[in-house]
Amino acid sequence: MSGVTPTVANRLNGNLVTGGFVEDDVRFAPDSSGLFYRADQTVDNVTELFWVALGSPPSAPVAINKPLPATGFVQQYAIRSDGAVLYQGLQNPSLTEAFFVTFSGTVPGSPALASGVITPPLGVAAPVLFNP
Repeated sequence: MSGVTPTVANRLNGNLVTGGFVEDDVRFAPDSSGLFYRADQTVDNVTELFWVALGSPPSAPVAINKPLPATGFVQQYAIRSDGAVLYQGLQNPSLTEAFFVTFSGTVPGSPALASGVITPPLGVAAPVLFNP
């Protein structure tokens, strides 16, 4: 490996709970300022959506979804070209809703309900996509 200088690897996800894991759908922000990942990092079997700003050093991970109950999880997410995120979250055992999160620079705003009020047993159908 002539001419290649190794660099220090930085773990971007936070400490995982026993049995916790990071899902395989890690994605960079469109401007490469950070990345998104889903993990059951804080509470076992509760998969949340996290954001990490890629500065030097990278920021601590921040959950950008609404607080989830013990049976809740973020099922999927989509990223718009301006970095805004749309995600589908199971808020309770019979209610799946879509939420929208915008950013001010690398700071996420509060999730806003994007799907309107849904009466169980209805929910948001997959996949979650932006309409260009």
